[in-house]
Amino acid sequence: MVREAGLVSPQAVRLRPAVRVELAPDLMAPGRARRALERLNHGVGPDTIERLKLLVSELVTNSVVHAGLSDRDRIAVAVAMAPNSVRVEVCDNGPGFDLPPAPDIDDVRGRGLLLVEAVSDRWGVTRGEPTRVWFEIDSG
Repeated sequence: MVREAGLVSPQAVRLRPAVRVELAPDLMAPGRARRALERLNHGVGPDTIERLKLLVSELVTNSVVHAGLSDRDRIAVAVAMAPNSVRVEVCDNGPGFDLPPAPDIDDVRGRGLLLVEAVSDRWGVTRGEPTRVWFEIDSG
């Protein structure tokens, strides 16, 4: 389910990040973000790690492709652990976005956020500076 404009899930209390990285907005950023998630190898099952990597790749790629960032800008990825879930936030200083309509069946792009919705347990967009796209995956 999508929540916008700062309306977040009950588990979205500010937790201390287990992983936090800042990435240059280049084509290597999604891979760097996936590698950063390897620090979560204890306490998170392999299926959850793979889901996290997939969705982080999608969101970081969206920042690289759509946010209009300069070489000096950074994409921040923060991962926080709760007792029964993992929360990821991907932030950038791009102009933000409105949720796009569902892509046409023949479109070759535009399914990243649909994937985030399908694979995560909760997700949303918090507009402002920075733009923050977050998702949560239940792990318990």
